[in-house]
Amino acid sequence: MMQYCERQAVDLSGLLEQLASLQLNIKTLVAMVIAASDGSWDEAAICDWIDENGGIFAKDGEVVDFVNYVLKNTVVNQSEPIEMAQSEEKKSVSL
Repeated sequence: MMQYCERQAVDLSGLLEQLASLQLNIKTLVAMVIAASDGSWDEAAICDWIDENGGIFAKDGEVVDFVNYVLKNTVVNQSEPIEMAQSEEKKSVSL
């Protein structure tokens, strides 16, 4: 969480508000994985990982497991697993 907050220039309450609102988009998800990997993964590798695991709309898999783990361990009263919401954002990253 500290890595994400430092990289995104938000405080802990800002991160918790983002997570509690369940308004995750691809940019937020990529930033969370970069922070979790301690910067060892870049955007392209993360987008490949997302694609290889069924995309952000998959009902199960590593991507949803990652999001649910973060939510379960940081957001109060989040007892039910979430499903990723449909979005118009593209997953591809231009380098």
